[in-house]
Amino acid sequence: MYPIKQTLGAWTAAEQGAIHFENIVNENTTSTRQLIIHEVMGRHCGWLTARTAYDYRERMRSRDFYLNY
Repeated sequence: MYPIKQTLGAWTAAEQGAIHFENIVNENTTSTRQLIIHEVMGRHCGWLTARTAYDYRERMRSRDFYLNY
């Protein structure tokens, strides 16, 4: 298995990262002006960062948002 192109569990790590970020956003409702930094660390984590962001956006696409409350 050399060279390893992608480690086992990478898809799960991206999905869990998206779920974790969704929870942070949902719980952080104290301010309308905020900056949330979600850091992804690891060897060659560019793919993981991109996939986590993609999965998060896909999860948000399935939700209904009410802008006028």
